[in-house]
Amino acid sequence: MGRVTIDDLMDVVQEETTEDMLKMAGTHEDELITRSAFKSLVLRLPWLLAALLGLLLSGAIYHYFEQHLAIVAILAPFIPVIGGMSGNTGVQSATIMVRGLATGQIDINRYLSITLKEIRSGILLGIVLGIIIGLAVVLITGNHQLAKVVGIAVLVAIIWASIVGIMIPAILARMGKDPAVATGPVVTSLNDAVSALIYIFVAYLLLM
Repeated sequence: MGRVTIDDLMDVVQEETTEDMLKMAGTHEDELITRSAFKSLVLRLPWLLAALLGLLLSGAIYHYFEQHLAIVAILAPFIPVIGGMSGNTGVQSATIMVRGLATGQIDINRYLSITLKEIRSGILLGIVLGIIIGLAVVLITGNHQLAKVVGIAVLVAIIWASIVGIMIPAILARMGKDPAVATGPVVTSLNDAVSALIYIFVAYLLLM
């Protein structure tokens, strides 16, 4: 029958962890051993194209509303702030979910309670970061209305990103797919597009 040693177990753990980390970064374990630049291109390109699609979509959203809202020029300096905070929060939530599913610390059948907890965390993070960023906007521009728009947009975008970061890995796990592919470019690109809509919508409500 043979036996399984601790070395065998550690090898498997290392292989699985490496595989998940590479998937979360949008690449593949084959890239660790290949010396071909072309093969690296083939492995990375699909995920980077997914990220590019999200960025182009958010750019198209701002371009569309620029023709209807003169305030878009005022909003422009803080577009990276909204997208960056949203994207980073989404990746954090997705990483926690993926790791929890992989280690068995998170039960997919308790999805609702996990989601509610992440929403609460997103609200708290959004409030704190929204206030900090809002104060920074006041110091930079002296525009209190713009600070309010950016602060509220950060709050809403972070809550959205927290939900998406938890939801996508859970859905993939339910479908029997590897949830690790949900992080990185997929979550980030989705959040880029939606955070653009959130920013524009909040600005429309408060500045128009």
